[in-house]
Amino acid sequence: MFVRTASERDLDAVRALLVETWHATYDSIYGSAKVTEITDEWHFTASLRRRLIQPNAEFLVADDGRQLGGMAYAASRDAGKTVM
Repeated sequence: MFVRTASERDLDAVRALLVETWHATYDSIYGSAKVTEITDEWHFTASLRRRLIQPNAEFLVADDGRQLGGMAYAASRDAGKTVM
């Protein structure tokens, strides 16, 4: 597995990974329907696509050549004083 910058071709796999992990983590707390609502709102492909081109940000994936094993996203705000 290696870490690289995410690209447009990764977005469907990133979305699937986020949906799977959010359901595994939060279904027992919020219920499956609410988690689906959240992931549909926060992790839709167009939203992820915007992150690819956001200035002062980095979108990474962990890739073994067959599937993604993880992802990370960080963006600098407040003139570089805060990273989220």
